Amino acid sequence: DRMDGLNAQTTRGGHKLPQNMSDKEAFETVIDVEKHFYDVLFQSENAKNYHLISNACSNHGGVFDYMVSRALEIYINGRYPYVKTSVQEKFMDHIIYGKHVILLTHGKDTEDMKHGLPLHLNDKTENYINKYLLYNNIESKTRKISVIKGDLHKDASESTYNFRYRNTLSLFGGSKWIGTNFGPTHAGCSFDIIEKETDRIYEHKILF
Repeated sequence: DRMDGLNAQTTRGGHKLPQNMSDKEAFETVIDVEKHFYDVLFQSENAKNYHLISNACSNHGGVFDYMVSRALEIYINGRYPYVKTSVQEKFMDHIIYGKHVILLTHGKDTEDMKHGLPLHLNDKTENYINKYLLYNNIESKTRKISVIKGDLHKDASESTYNFRYRNTLSLFGGSKWIGTNFGPTHAGCSFDIIEKETDRIYEHKILF
């Protein structure tokens, strides 16, 4: 939800969003802030390799998120050609990292979902994710599976027989709607440290 709507509306229209910037101001702000963030990150010695994955399928950002993600990708590809980049356009997609499979999703799509994936797992959500795993021939017997999602701006983690389900904080904090429906939230960063060749995962968060 970094781009909290286009023309002060969600992707489906009809849902007015309170905003303190115009679309142009929001675009200029996010490009300036994230360029600085990536400059600091990629010029540090925190890692030998980087893979930046941007989500561009959300109920608030939609095509606006895609345009921002592509603009930043073009900048990064030009300045830091050794950084691998991907712009995720599907509602849910996955990457393989050693013994791990990581499913990535915003949590609510641009078109069809009446309700997004919940903060806490229920039977419907577990069944949905298990069908995704079955369709993509992903087995928990051979790899550790994690589902990473945003949308609700809360840090929470739980596990089922097949996978770990983690909600993440938002760098931008919570909206008025989030506060009304789920309570006030801190801006922050949720992150994992994953051991590539073991099943160990260390969960962390930083509150701003």
